[in-house]
Amino acid sequence: MSSEVIGRDVAEKDFERWATAMRLGRKLDPAKLDDEDKKGLALIKGTLLDAIQDGLLVVDTEGRFVLSSTVKGTPFSLTFNKPKGADLMAIDQAKADETVKKTVKFLASTTGQNAPFFSTIDLADFAICDAIATLFLSR
Repeated sequence: MSSEVIGRDVAEKDFERWATAMRLGRKLDPAKLDDEDKKGLALIKGTLLDAIQDGLLVVDTEGRFVLSSTVKGTPFSLTFNKPKGADLMAIDQAKADETVKKTVKFLASTTGQNAPFFSTIDLADFAICDAIATLFLSR
């Protein structure tokens, strides 16, 4: 179990700062979501808030998430840039039922990392990456 580095209130403010910088504020507004979407958002947001509290996920000066981890060997740092149309185009070649492949292609495109890299990271770190991608890719 990780020890808390950052308080929950600070983590919430960092998440809100990120959402604003990424222009996701309205999309993530609970008042605009149905009950099922609210539950999904709470799970995803919980994953990200836990990562912020553990000091694994930070919001840089440009409002981007930066994930740093030393789990499973080689330390790494990933910066999640604000997605562009090209990042969505990167997932076009995956079939509709290949959701993991689509997520990895999107993550590779937004972070500048190669897709095979994501198969080497710890599953807990991948869950953080997946949560970030899901917030952008959900409608």
